This record gives sequence, C-alpha cells and structure tokens, in this order.
Amino acid sequence: QGVALVVAVAGLVLYSRGGRWLRALAFPVGFLIFMVPPPSSWITPAIVRLQLWVSSASIALLEAFAVPVTRDGNVLYLPDGQSLFVAEACSGVTSIITLAPLAVLLAHFTLRRWGLRLILYASVIPLAMAGNLARVVATVVAAVEIGTERATTGPPHEAAGLLTYVVACGLMLALGALLRRLERSG
Repeated sequence: QGVALVVAVAGLVLYSRGGRWLRALAFPVGFLIFMVPPPSSWITPAIVRLQLWVSSASIALLEAFAVPVTRDGNVLYLPDGQSLFVAEACSGVTSIITLAPLAVLLAHFTLRRWGLRLILYASVIPLAMAGNLARVVATVVAAVEIGTERATTGPPHEAAGLLTYVVACGLMLALGALLRRLERSG
C-alpha cells in the first residue's frame, strides 16, 4: 500500500503537471519510499543474521582484549555465569533503516557524482554495524566490571543506544564532508 501511494503521487504529478514537473519533483516524490516500512519477511531474517554477526564479532573483539566470554548463538556467557542476550535492538537493523534516509538526503544535497553518492549510501551498513558492535562490547565489559543488572538496565543502557546512533550519524556526516572535499578537489 505504501509503495502504491508513492506511485500514485508520482502519477498524480505526471497527470496534473506533466513529465517536466515529475522530473523536477523526482527526488522528493521518490524520497517518500522511506515512509514505507520494509516488509517483515525481509527484516526478520536480516535481524537474525545481524544478531549472530554482532554476537560473534563481539566475542572476537572481547577475546582479543582477554575478556573471558563465551557464546551460544546470540547469548553471551560471562565468567560469573550470567548471560547476556544480544537483542533485536542490538542487531543494527533499526540503525540501518533510520540512517539510510539520512544518507540519501546528505548525498543528494551535498554530492554531485554518483560514485561518491554510492559510497555514502554503502557506508550506512558498516557504520550501523560498527556502532552496534561497540555497544555490545561496551555492555559486556560493563557487565563484567559492574554487574549484569547495572550494565543492562536503566538510563545508562538506554543512553548507550542513543549515543551509538549519534556517533554513527556523526561519522556519516564526517564521511560526507570528506567525500565533498574529494569531489571539489577532483
């Protein structure tokens, strides 16, 4: 239904104002596609894969820093026997879905070359994943140091999620500025 609405808006512009107007309004009309939630048949498998990736990558990082944690699927076991579940919120899907329209806006208004725009679009996934990976690793380290309950509940844990997103946005803006500088010099 959402996609049909976007097509209907495009058709309405074409019908009422013609192809010239539709070309002029192509970006804002096309941008409406971001109001359409992705189908759950696409999201659910992605969440599972990303949860497992974040879990295994966090274990690899934690082992590199000699933090004795083990994993079974997306459950991480701490040395004291406590366990942490890498939830859907830590999979990175939400960050990807919300960073994508920001990347499209930033690329559209700041970059002219399609190759550089594609680089910015493609940066969404690694930025979202790196941010969520950092959040999981920090949560595990905090759980080992101050206890699972204090590390996984309350305002500090919620703020960590927000901070992860803010850092990803900041990194995307920095990459956009770098790409813009490359575009100007090239």
